[in-house]
Amino acid sequence: MCDFIYENEKEFKKLERALKGMNNLAYKKLFYEVYPNLKNDNFKQAKKNGPFYEVELPTDELSEKIYLTKYKLIFQKQKNLVKLIEIVPKEILLEYLKGNTTNYKGVIIPKNSEMYIFKTNLVLLMSKD
Repeated sequence: MCDFIYENEKEFKKLERALKGMNNLAYKKLFYEVYPNLKNDNFKQAKKNGPFYEVELPTDELSEKIYLTKYKLIFQKQKNLVKLIEIVPKEILLEYLKGNTTNYKGVIIPKNSEMYIFKTNLVLLMSKD
C-alpha cells in the first residue's frame, strides 16, 4: 500500500481540476484506475523514464497532434510513497484554469494564439486526405 505525496500540491491540484475540464475521460481514468493502481503498488501501466514514471492518459488524436504530446501523469516511486510530480501538457492546462483558452474546431487552444490556430487548421487539412 502506497501513500501519495506531492512535489507541489497546490499546483498539482490545479492541474487535476484543469484536466477535468479539458478531458473528462482522462480525469476519470486518472481517479478511478490510475490512482487506485498506484496506491496498491501496481505499476504495470507506468513506463519508466529515468528517475520518473509516466502513465499515459486518454488523449484525442487532434489534441495529441497539436500539442505534440499525450496527457500524462509524471510521478516518482519512493519506498512506500508515490510522489506526484505533474500532469502534462502543463502549460495548456494552466492556461485553461486562467480562462485564457478558447475552443477552436474542437480543440482547446490559448486565446489569440495564431500558432495553435495554424497548427489546428494544418492538422485538419492534412487529415482530410
